Amino acid sequence: MYLRHGHQTLLIAGDITPKAMSAILSGDPGLEKRYTWFGGAPIGMPPDTHRRTTVQPGLAELLLDRGLTILVAPHHGLESGFSADLFRYVSQGKPTLNVISERRHFADEDGTVDARYQSEQGALGTLVDTEGNLEKRFSVSTKDGHHILIVFQGTIPRPRVYLRRTPEELLGIT
Repeated sequence: MYLRHGHQTLLIAGDITPKAMSAILSGDPGLEKRYTWFGGAPIGMPPDTHRRTTVQPGLAELLLDRGLTILVAPHHGLESGFSADLFRYVSQGKPTLNVISERRHFADEDGTVDARYQSEQGALGTLVDTEGNLEKRFSVSTKDGHHILIVFQGTIPRPRVYLRRTPEELLGIT
């Protein structure tokens, strides 16, 4: 799912494989696309873009044009789910911030989080408020019991990002 709010964008990749991501980015003719325009479709866009594939731009075109603010890393950020093709299409070569929904690792064969998501190699970085302390981060994670709040601000290029161990604390942040 790709979402845009003002100048900020979010891609939730789910458990997509690198091969499937490549097919989506290449605009495979078998792909179906659905768009919802909150506030009305732009001039020239057919009104039924939410029901059938017509002239909607593909993911590659959107990433090149709009960039990527937040990437919810595919497959919990594991090395096996890293898509180099995805990063080739993002306008600045990488998102502003990666979100890793860590899964529990019980055995060595459960996989390892790809280090590129957590460094300047995989993200531009932004300030993150972790338990009241601001620090530049390239990724945030649910590891260590953190809950994540990301506030898109529309015209401001970077979102506000908060990590708290107590989710109720996030409810009071505006």
